[in-house]
Amino acid sequence: MNNPTPPDPPSLPGIPQPGSASNANDIRCRSCHVLWSQDQWTKDCPECGGAAMEIACLICGGKCGRTWKRMLMDSWDESQAHWLGGCGLPEDEQKQIIEASRQS
Repeated sequence: MNNPTPPDPPSLPGIPQPGSASNANDIRCRSCHVLWSQDQWTKDCPECGGAAMEIACLICGGKCGRTWKRMLMDSWDESQAHWLGGCGLPEDEQKQIIEASRQS
């Protein structure tokens, strides 16, 4: 009995295909193809957005000591970096930082 070869699985962004040289845990930027999973990112790439998988707090620039995590599917779907996190500074300090950034 002849068993046909099953079709290749659909290609998914950031997930290597069978026979590829990529590691199964590699996570890539779909726009510039750097390996976020190896802490690579491209400065001017909107999808990279200034970091790989984590970035210093986007409100205070890391002054609070917190990091934000990449929202992977949103970053891929919209070809623009999306981050999830919160600032650890008191709310009044956050407001001052935000207001100062609007005025510059």
